[in-house]
Amino acid sequence: MNIKVDSFKRSFDYSQSNSIFFSICSSEKDGIVYLGSSDFNVYEMNYNNPNRKTEKLYAHESFVSSILRSGNLLISGGYDGSIIWWSISAKKMIKTVKSAHQKWIRSLAKHPKSPIIASVSDDMLCKIWDADSGKQIQVLSGHDQKTPHHFPSMLFTCCFSPSGKYLATADKIGKIMIWDTQTWKIVKSIHAPEFYTWDPTARRHSIGGIRSLAFSTDEDYLAIGGIGHIGNIDHLDGPSQVQLFDFKTSKLVIKWLNDQNKGIINYLHFSNNNQLLIAAGGNNDGILEYFDIKQKKSAYREKLGFHVHDGLWMEKEKETSLILAGHHHVSMYRQA
Repeated sequence: MNIKVDSFKRSFDYSQSNSIFFSICSSEKDGIVYLGSSDFNVYEMNYNNPNRKTEKLYAHESFVSSILRSGNLLISGGYDGSIIWWSISAKKMIKTVKSAHQKWIRSLAKHPKSPIIASVSDDMLCKIWDADSGKQIQVLSGHDQKTPHHFPSMLFTCCFSPSGKYLATADKIGKIMIWDTQTWKIVKSIHAPEFYTWDPTARRHSIGGIRSLAFSTDEDYLAIGGIGHIGNIDHLDGPSQVQLFDFKTSKLVIKWLNDQNKGIINYLHFSNNNQLLIAAGGNNDGILEYFDIKQKKSAYREKLGFHVHDGLWMEKEKETSLILAGHHHVSMYRQA
């Protein structure tokens, strides 16, 4: 379903002052979404309810950085290194894998055609799990443990391609590994070093990294999001950055740098038959931007008033909507 960017408008904004929402996923029930929060909790929210209050379902031992749904199961990972399986229908926790990773679990991704999930962590490993049983299937290693300046690296994000044939993982220094999901071997590596900043003077510190990934539905493109060169590493004042690669050749096709709205791009989604790329993130002001791929330019840009950590794109027969979750806010955009 195609959208007109000038008619895609915010329909509501929900605020919860004690929570930074790091992740969002959908439910089979109409109007229900699930949220992973900085207050260690997983919440359910009915966005069709005018009150839009969240209901606490369960908690981790630290903040919940990623959440997804697989059938009747809600699966979440967090800073505590644990992955929790929750039965939606029974409303109870059915499995917890403590120390699923040795460090912060940054992201989970669901295979589009089979009950398999992937998790990535700052231990620089990607682990493959059976979504139904919680059994570990495979451990993928290939990302460097250290940055070029000998600081610990971070493995921020992962996503499966629409066909399920590939899994992409991306880290702090701008390395993307592409894995064949039949053999779990690396079939391609892409390096985007402009996502990594090293400050040798003020702090002797490094920051940045690739924070979001998205394959086009035809798998011709791989989009990556993050931040450009950072002048002040304490305030993330670098330009928002999105790069688009030809997936078959690994060549950079388009690079967008947004100096007007700064901060990290944490969410990407292809729409309009892969002619439109939607990006969200930013700094404290937040940013929602639509990129016209054919014209190689920004088609629309909007400040949000809050930093976005995750997004959820939903298409129904007569309606398209986008829900953005972030610092103390959940906002929905609908086709007007």
